[in-house]
Amino acid sequence: MLDELIKLFGWSRATFFKWKREGRGIIKLIEKYFDEEMIHEFNTTGKIERLEKIKKKDDELKAIQTQIEDLAFSTALYKINNITSPKAQKILIKIIQKIATDPKEYLDVKIHLIDNLQAVETTLDGDTKLSSFVLQNISTVEVEALIKHHHRIDRIKSH
Repeated sequence: MLDELIKLFGWSRATFFKWKREGRGIIKLIEKYFDEEMIHEFNTTGKIERLEKIKKKDDELKAIQTQIEDLAFSTALYKINNITSPKAQKILIKIIQKIATDPKEYLDVKIHLIDNLQAVETTLDGDTKLSSFVLQNISTVEVEALIKHHHRIDRIKSH
C-alpha cells in the first residue's frame, strides 16, 4: 500500500513514516478505511467502484426519504385541515412552529408536541381534546415532517 500512497499523494517514504510515527489523522483514516486495492483502483481510474455504488444507493435512499417526508407532510396537513375548530388548528400550528424553531432536540417529538398541547388544552368538538386527536390520528413520522417543513404550512382551511 505504501507505493500506492506515495503515488497518490506525491509523498516520499520518509514523509509517510514520519507522519505515521506522529500519528497524523490522514494516515489513520487511510489505514482504517482503505486497502491497497482501493488506493490502486483510484490511482488507476480516478474512482473507487465500491464507493461509487454506495454513493449511488445513498442518493437513492435520500430521494425515497424525501418522498416519504413529502407524503407524511401532505397527509398530516390534510388531517389538520379536517379539524373543525379553527382555534384548535391555529394552536396546533403555532406549537408545531414553536417546536420547529426550538434548537433543542427531543427524543420523541410527538410526545413533546402532545405535552405542549396538554399545557394549553383545547377541545375540538366538545369531548375530543386536541392532544388526544394528535395522539390517535397523527403519526410520529407525520409530526416530524410537519416540524421539519413547518415553513411550508401556509394557510389552513378554516371551517
